[in-house]
Amino acid sequence: MKNDLVKVAVVDDHTIMREGLIKQLAVDKTIDVIMEATDGSHMLQQLTTMTVIPDIAIVDLNMPRMDGFALAWELKNKYPQIRVLILSAYCSEYNIARMINNGVRGYLLKNCSPVEFREAIHSIYETGYYYSDLANEQVFKVFQSVNLKTINIPDREMEFLKLCCTELTYDQMAKQMGISRRTLDGCRERLFDRLSINSRTGLVLFALQSGIIAESHQPIKLKIKF
Repeated sequence: MKNDLVKVAVVDDHTIMREGLIKQLAVDKTIDVIMEATDGSHMLQQLTTMTVIPDIAIVDLNMPRMDGFALAWELKNKYPQIRVLILSAYCSEYNIARMINNGVRGYLLKNCSPVEFREAIHSIYETGYYYSDLANEQVFKVFQSVNLKTINIPDREMEFLKLCCTELTYDQMAKQMGISRRTLDGCRERLFDRLSINSRTGLVLFALQSGIIAESHQPIKLKIKF
């Protein structure tokens, strides 16, 4: 286990949210907030003049100028030593999969507890990842797999896979495909077995990784209820 201070950047366009997060992190004397930024562009600008780089960036998804999706991609390519933890009010399998595809190490909702928030930071710092119900270890392993593109997927399962990358519920998918919910569930289970995946998020990540769907430039905004 590492014993030095965890250097953190907080990136959120809402001042009250940034200040609240920094206050929560101040409770933990092993965490040092060395940067706060209003969006991705602001963070990247500050990085060009900093001599000490954050270990972890706490990043919101929906921000002006440069959002969390674009920032995660930039950090992955320009500052790979900075690990990204997403803290968002939006929850969808597509958004989570897309962020993992962009290199993030954990995904939390803004209604998480302060304890879980700080635990996630330490987990990413010490192990590289934070696993949760939203983004578990199995989902990250989908991202790390190298053989997914070689799998042959039947037409009906492919149709279902593409629909998983939308906002449709399973019942709505069944209606659009002209099949019963029971038949759709069977299609899902066969696809789970075929890909060694056990969640919709994992399916979406596979679709992104393999190029079955193109990455959207906008987040799907399924806001959680606080």
